[in-house]
Amino acid sequence: PTFLFAGDYCNCSYAKMERYQISLNAVDLPNASGFFRKSSPYAKVKVVSGSREGTELGTTECVPNSSPDWSKIFFLDFDSSEVTNLEVSIFSKSERGKDYFIGKATFEATTVFQEPGRTASEQIGRRTTSRLFLHVEKSRIGDSTGKINLRLRGLDMKNVEPGIFGLGRSDPFYEISKKDS
Repeated sequence: PTFLFAGDYCNCSYAKMERYQISLNAVDLPNASGFFRKSSPYAKVKVVSGSREGTELGTTECVPNSSPDWSKIFFLDFDSSEVTNLEVSIFSKSERGKDYFIGKATFEATTVFQEPGRTASEQIGRRTTSRLFLHVEKSRIGDSTGKINLRLRGLDMKNVEPGIFGLGRSDPFYEISKKDS
């Protein structure tokens, strides 16, 4: 909140911060790993202007594909009335040390949110067909906690602990985890 006092008057204004989620995908990225190796691109997202300037939002997973659709979702709280530029840098994972830089692009978050489809694209690298797509939408995840009801059932489960004469007892279980966000 910003408070400005002038004499007996108070001019109070609050920045309207809202939570947005950002997702990425790319098309036809160049193979930066070499002639006989397959590229495994990943992206790093950083805020380069606005009240959150310098904030590293995170890194996607490596996808061994020249047209990756990364599953990592980034969350960003910002005021849509201010300019918030996001810099997305694309690298290819190297098994021999330093990762290979493919290219980078800058997107203005509010402008992308106002685009049809809430998606914008930029050319990545020298190839004109290589494009990076950034999608911005209001977050589907709220601030309040919720409740989830699950009903799980396992059918035709294989006994993996045979025991004596195949009469062992199998202890199957489900593992439930939150998707990395």
